Amino acid sequence: MMIPASLLISVFLFGIEELATQLEEPFTILPMQGFCDKIGANCDEIVSWRGQGLDDNIAVVEQNMKEMAPSR
Repeated sequence: MMIPASLLISVFLFGIEELATQLEEPFTILPMQGFCDKIGANCDEIVSWRGQGLDDNIAVVEQNMKEMAPSR
């Protein structure tokens, strides 16, 4: 009777440990680096549009680009 009780208790304790790990780091199963890379690529694409067709004066467009997207 002692061995099955020990087995059951150990399973419960390991379950509690796994639950605690998931509470500490809930996003480990999500591909966060992929999300961040995609967001960065989208932002770079938007910045590359450079106000196409919005203003004929290139100086205004260049000034807006300097304000909106400082060099990295």
